[in-house]
Amino acid sequence: MKSFLFVLIILCSFTAILAQFADKEIRHRLLGQWSANHTFDEISVSGTSFFGTDGMAYFDGTIRGIKDVSEYHVSARWHISGGRVVTQVVESTIPEIFPLGATEIDSVVALNDSIYSYIDKNGELLTDKKIPY
Repeated sequence: MKSFLFVLIILCSFTAILAQFADKEIRHRLLGQWSANHTFDEISVSGTSFFGTDGMAYFDGTIRGIKDVSEYHVSARWHISGGRVVTQVVESTIPEIFPLGATEIDSVVALNDSIYSYIDKNGELLTDKKIPY
């Protein structure tokens, strides 16, 4: 219950920040390649994401669990709606984790030339770093 309340407070605090990001600005700033290194309980995810001007996104990396390591390659359609990044999986090498047709909606918290912070569907605050060309 405390974690739910904490997430709710964070979401409310970022409402003003989210309102500052126009969808067009988010789309422009998100283009390009990003590096991700996230840990969830006993699982770690590292890899890259690429958001293209053609509305396609590509996610590649490694998921490390307690017992195994899996590489993943995912293609998705993406768009921006109401300050949120919406992706829908169209290809996946591990459909048991990233099923075809699955939709992710991430709320943008901060986005500039070097970081992309967002709240995922589980209420986790995550930050990716821009990979310069």
